[in-house]
Amino acid sequence: QARFRYVACQIKELEDCLDPTALSEALENLPKDLNETYARILARMPDHYEANTICVLQFLLYSPKPLSIEELVDAVAVRVDE
Repeated sequence: QARFRYVACQIKELEDCLDPTALSEALENLPKDLNETYARILARMPDHYEANTICVLQFLLYSPKPLSIEELVDAVAVRVDE
């Protein structure tokens, strides 16, 4: 499953190329593994999404069961620090 995710992320990266030069550069600079792929995705994320992204990832990581999108939205909407 991880290999499929890695390939899907690489294809998404290549879809954004608008010309042969951009495609060639993207092919030369593709991440070597899934960890590097995720690191690049997180690095490109706008700063104003950082807090919610961390919150979502923590809920996904520590939840005793898989969460639905609706459950994640509800979880992120609750702010215990406010």
